[in-house]
Amino acid sequence: MIKSQVIEMMTIPFTVSLAASNEDVLNETFALIMKPIRQRLAQVEQNYSAFRADSLVCRFQNGEDQLLIENPEFQHIYAATKEAQLQTEGYFDPMFNGKYDPTGYVKGWAIEMIFKAYLRPLLVDPRIDGVCLNGGGDLQVASRSDRDFTWHIGIENPQDLQNLVGAYAITNGAVASSGISKRGHHIKVYGEADLLQASIIDQNLIVADVWATAGIASGWDRFKELIKAHQLSGMAVTKSKIIEFDRGVMTNA
Repeated sequence: MIKSQVIEMMTIPFTVSLAASNEDVLNETFALIMKPIRQRLAQVEQNYSAFRADSLVCRFQNGEDQLLIENPEFQHIYAATKEAQLQTEGYFDPMFNGKYDPTGYVKGWAIEMIFKAYLRPLLVDPRIDGVCLNGGGDLQVASRSDRDFTWHIGIENPQDLQNLVGAYAITNGAVASSGISKRGHHIKVYGEADLLQASIIDQNLIVADVWATAGIASGWDRFKELIKAHQLSGMAVTKSKIIEFDRGVMTNA
């Protein structure tokens, strides 16, 4: 049995899903975890929103460089986004209109951070089979190693959101997708604007999210090279075809 609850935060739905054989166990567990998860998401929104004048991001944009010394978490995110920019050859870009804006990184980081803090530890309880945190379609999942439980994750068709272009069965791992189907052209494209959607599978959502964003920004010709070089796994959708790739090896490319 799988049960889910939703928290609206950062303008997107965050869906917490738990799998167990007993509904009472699910209800009991949700009662324990939903309040701290909601509080942590609210704190992330407060600190990293690009639309709140008192957020750490806006304060940094306005010249408060000392935040890189005074706030360890902000320092960590700043360093991580710059490292992601280097790893993706600049296709993942934490700058927006000339200002530092880690919004494209923070969602994946928040999901992974909250998942590790509040959801994965639940698996020590033998009554819980699996845990999942989904934020706007990007998700991290885990299952108990002594159970035959798998999360089935569908990849939406960017040209028809009522249908899927693929599906994955994942016991432990993460999936992130970037594209234009829901939020429009929110990613600066450096190559050809020929990719409708890029989905990446990895053990860590931060990695998957960074590379999915970089894929859209790079365009398909360059992304093919990055897929091979970095042995990425996932799926790319262009206007004419769907390309799957596993550890750098592509089908129908």
